[in-house]
Amino acid sequence: MKKRFLSQLLSCLTFVLLAGTVQASVLTNTVNFSDTQTTSGTGTIVHAGPSGLTGNFSPFNASLGTLDSFLIDWEVTVTSSGTTSPSAGNISELLNGVAYINLVSYNGKNNSNGIGGAPNSLLPARSASISIVDTFLVSNAGTDILSTVTGGSNFDLSYKAGGSNNTAKSDYVTMATVTSAMTGSVTLTYNYTPAVPEPSTYLLLTISLGVVGYVRKKMTHREEQTAV
Repeated sequence: MKKRFLSQLLSCLTFVLLAGTVQASVLTNTVNFSDTQTTSGTGTIVHAGPSGLTGNFSPFNASLGTLDSFLIDWEVTVTSSGTTSPSAGNISELLNGVAYINLVSYNGKNNSNGIGGAPNSLLPARSASISIVDTFLVSNAGTDILSTVTGGSNFDLSYKAGGSNNTAKSDYVTMATVTSAMTGSVTLTYNYTPAVPEPSTYLLLTISLGVVGYVRKKMTHREEQTAV
């Protein structure tokens, strides 16, 4: 009875190990953006003009396996601070744009912020931020988008205002000093099912099965000695 129970237990363990040899995998790549400028007076600090921010990415490599979905994450922030002039002053931040995969737009988001102060006063840091996170399932991603991310050429992910509008900027009026910084990133994540298990998976499985066999042999030997 005990031997049969042990055999069933080991068989279940072997099945679990075999079932786990092919698991979903993730491939991620990120492009970062940054720009800091310091000035004074009245004007505009342009961190990204109408052409916006762009990252170049490689398409999914089909030899890795089957693409299940992919995620695009845009995170951008403009932060400004400074000191007003003897005639007072103010600063405002603006993010304005639409997200694109090459020339195909799929989402957009804007944000702005501003602060003013009395003459010769310190304006604390204030920020405007956008976060655009979209997950595309292969089953409903759309022909144009899917053919781009699975094609044979690199492609661009962009966040831009277009036309004559600036994408990321700070406007300032009568400031003794003003510092504006933009930080951001765009991340592309492929979620896929591997075509074959990786060599490390086979090694782990082999070791695990070896341990299972060794334990089973030891238990059988002990039962035989006990029976004698």
